[in-house]
Amino acid sequence: MKDIKFERELKLLINYIREYGIHHAAIMKGDLPGSESHHQFVIQVHKGYMLAQKSVLCNLTRVLQEKKQVKAKLKDANRSRDKQAGKECTLQLEKLEFQEVIFRKIMDSIAWTLLRLDITDVRRLYGGEEPIDITDSNIESCVEYSELVFSRNPLEFALINDLTSFVQAGDILLYKYGESLSIIELKSGKINKRVLDLLGSYMECNCDRFLFLSLEKEDEKFKKQFERTVRQMEAESEVVHVLKTGQGTDRITGLQVNIGQDRLELDTYTETVISLVEKARTKGYAIGAVEDCLFLGVYENDRFPRGVFSEWMRGIKHKSPIYDLRQSLLDPVAFPLFLQPFPTNTVVDIALGRVSVLLCVDLDAWLSPLEKEGFTIQWMSKKETNKLYAKVKGKTCHLSFDGRALMIQKDDFSFILQGGAFVRMFTLFNTPSAMRKYFMAGYDRRDIHQE
Repeated sequence: MKDIKFERELKLLINYIREYGIHHAAIMKGDLPGSESHHQFVIQVHKGYMLAQKSVLCNLTRVLQEKKQVKAKLKDANRSRDKQAGKECTLQLEKLEFQEVIFRKIMDSIAWTLLRLDITDVRRLYGGEEPIDITDSNIESCVEYSELVFSRNPLEFALINDLTSFVQAGDILLYKYGESLSIIELKSGKINKRVLDLLGSYMECNCDRFLFLSLEKEDEKFKKQFERTVRQMEAESEVVHVLKTGQGTDRITGLQVNIGQDRLELDTYTETVISLVEKARTKGYAIGAVEDCLFLGVYENDRFPRGVFSEWMRGIKHKSPIYDLRQSLLDPVAFPLFLQPFPTNTVVDIALGRVSVLLCVDLDAWLSPLEKEGFTIQWMSKKETNKLYAKVKGKTCHLSFDGRALMIQKDDFSFILQGGAFVRMFTLFNTPSAMRKYFMAGYDRRDIHQE
């Protein structure tokens, strides 16, 4: 997709997911949930979501098809040893992959909103798998179901999960106004119908002998589909259980989680970021610090290249990694850039790399106050770190310096500092002290899960 068309589509999509309901409904401050005016607002929001979903479906399909064509050309170029053609194909492929990420993050933004911006629930729905190529899947049934739901009751919205980068449980995330979310698995085809019929009969009679004899009569194709369906149902049942109770198994690490039902209110530095962005749009750059340990820089790159932030960190002898807010686009469970509290043009400029929002935390200054509370901060060996992360699935932003992870301990309790803490601090803009509060609350529960 050409750059001009892509940017135009992106701005339109952002309008659909952030502003459509506001512009098309007459809701007043103080209108109560459940009132007619509030219902009309929800309906218009859902209409905007439907327009975004339809557009993403179309654009994502086009991009994925183009990717296949370019990959075929790249293969031919490599076979014929045409380096120039290979280089051009590689650059084109990178651009298409970026466009795919953007379109999926638009749908992630809707999913986050339906999940009430709760990262703990977001993490429960991510299975560490690569996103589905919708050009190779039977997505038509999902599209039909979503359209049917909205036409039947526009206070409901059915999100097509395969369009997102992180919702990997079921086919549909169904929101009904005033109710909790549901995970819907759509099954079509004769074999799937027979599989579900057999499962239904087995659940009624609860007889293993009946199930064994029934499967003995079937061919291998049916048995494999039966096993696949059972695995999906078990996984989705576990996800639903954790979402409802806060207890269960983490799909990425395989570790047991015990999520506190009393959610902590964590302070943010959002207003500081907004202020710096506004200043940078006028001056070309702005810098600041939060609690003397988190450093921020916002740069319009055609006026003040982002490299000056690295020079600043080097000047104060600060060696921690620099986080670019644009990186959040590549993290399936990071808070979506498109929901950040910036004007649309600024969000687009950040996404396209014209504006950089850079963050860097001084680990010692951030974590040392925990030592006064009795915690020990300890770096693991490279061997221990490799063993720790060997079986972890999916794209996660584990913290390591030269391949070493950081462990925080107190008494018989310990946890590894992982990506969730930085997602909260760098994309949800929770303050460093709020994150220490979060860690200490985990110690009080004897549980820490960095969602």
